[in-house]
Amino acid sequence: MVRREEKRSAGMHILHVVAGLAQSGGGLSELVPQFAREAAKQGHQVTLATVARQEAELSAATREAQAHGVRIVRFEPCWPHFLFFSCKMLLGLRRMVEEAHVVHVHSNWTFPVWWACHCARVSLTPFVMTPHGCLDGVRLRHSAWKKRLAGLIDAHYLKRAAVIHATSEAEAEGIKAYLGRSPAHPCVRANFEEGAVSGRKAEGGERSELRPEIVVLPNGIDIEAFEGVADRAGFDQRYPACKGTRVLLFMSRLHPLKGVDYLLEAWRRIAADYSEWSLVIAGPDENAYGEKLKRKAQAWGVEARLTFCGPVYGEEKVQAMKNAELFVLPTSSENFGIVVAEALACGVPVITTKGAPWQELLGRPASSLVGDDKELECSGLSNTRELTNSRTSEFARSGRAGWWIDIGVEPLIVALKEAMGLTDEARREMGKNGRRLVESRYRWEVVAERLAEVYEKCGKAKSRQ
Repeated sequence: MVRREEKRSAGMHILHVVAGLAQSGGGLSELVPQFAREAAKQGHQVTLATVARQEAELSAATREAQAHGVRIVRFEPCWPHFLFFSCKMLLGLRRMVEEAHVVHVHSNWTFPVWWACHCARVSLTPFVMTPHGCLDGVRLRHSAWKKRLAGLIDAHYLKRAAVIHATSEAEAEGIKAYLGRSPAHPCVRANFEEGAVSGRKAEGGERSELRPEIVVLPNGIDIEAFEGVADRAGFDQRYPACKGTRVLLFMSRLHPLKGVDYLLEAWRRIAADYSEWSLVIAGPDENAYGEKLKRKAQAWGVEARLTFCGPVYGEEKVQAMKNAELFVLPTSSENFGIVVAEALACGVPVITTKGAPWQELLGRPASSLVGDDKELECSGLSNTRELTNSRTSEFARSGRAGWWIDIGVEPLIVALKEAMGLTDEARREMGKNGRRLVESRYRWEVVAERLAEVYEKCGKAKSRQ
C-alpha cells in the first residue's frame, strides 16, 4: 500500500459514503452531494458511494456534484432493503476505502455506514462520522427498539471515529449524551483553537481511541441558488388559493417530528382573524401522515386558504420561499434545519422552535444565549409584549431575523400573531438580517474550508500513529 503522506502530496482522496441519495430523501440527499462537490472544487479527488437501483433515482444535487468532478459510485440494493444492504457494496467498498485518505460517513442505522466504518478500521483509514441528527433524543424515541439494537453497532464505530462532526452545539451535546460522556467533555470549535483534532492524550500518555473529538461545523448554503427575483405571477398560477394574499410557508417532511400538526392547529385558531394570509404546506408525505392532516383541515373548515403542494425541488422550491412573507418550522427536533437557512438566504423571516439550533434568529451570537434563560425570555416570545411597527429600526440595529420559541401550539400562536401583525417593511428588514447572517456564517465556501482542515488533521494524526 502506498504511504499516505506520499499520496496526500498530490491532493487528498476523500470518500463519502451514505445509504441513499434519492430526490425524495430529504435534506441528506441534498447536503451530502454538496459536501462532496465543495471538496472537489478545492482540488481534492472525491468519490461518493451510495446504494441505488438506478441512476435516475439520484437527486439533482448528486448529478450536480458529478458535473463538478465528483465520482459517483452506485451499488445496487438487495434484501434486507430497510438496511440499504448491498452485496455489491459488501464486495466493492473495501478497495475504495483503502485508496482514500479519509472516509466521511453520513447518518446512522444502515449497512453502508457500518460497512464503511469497518473497512476503514481494517485498512487503518481515518473516518469522520456525521450523524445528521440521528442521535437526537427525540428521534431515538421513534422506532426505539430497532434503533436501540442498531445503535449497538453505531455506538461501536462512533467511539472509534477519528472525528464526529456535529452541525450545531445542541447536536454535539446530544452525541455526547448518546455516548455516555460527561457534559463537560469539550467539543472542538470550527476554528480549531484547541488543536485537538490531531489526537488528545488520555491519562497515562496514550491516545484514547474511544473518545473521538466532536467538531462543530454547520451545514453550508449555496447562496447563489437563492438569488433572483420572486415570480409572483407564476407562483399564483401554480397555487391559486394564494392569489392576492401574503404567504406563510412550511417546508419539510410531513412527519410528526416536524410540528406541522402544531401549525395546523394554530392556523385553525387564528386564520379567521388574518384573512389576507394563506398557508402553504410543502414537503413529501411520510407514511400517509399528510393525508391525515388534509382530512383534519377539511373537518375544521380551513382548507380554503390552505395549500398542500407536495414536495418541491429546484427552482420551484426557491420560488416558493421567495414568494413567502414568513417561513415557519415548528419542529420538535432538528440537528440543523437546512430549510431555515435557505429561507433566510431568500430574505424571509423565520419562526422556529427551540427544538432547532437557531437562537441566532434573535439577533445575537449563539454563544451569548446559551444558559441565559432570562435574556431569552426578554428577547424571544415567552412574554406578552407586542412588537409594534415602530420597531423596524430596532430590527436593523439588532440583527434580528425571526422568532425562536418554545415547542407547542400556544407559543406558535403568539409568534404568528406578532409576525403577521408587523408591517411589510418590518418583515423585510428582518429578512435582510437573515440574508446577512447566512452570507457571513453559512456559505459553502466557508464551511468547506473548515471541513478541509478537519480532513487534513485527521490524516496527519493517523500518519503519526
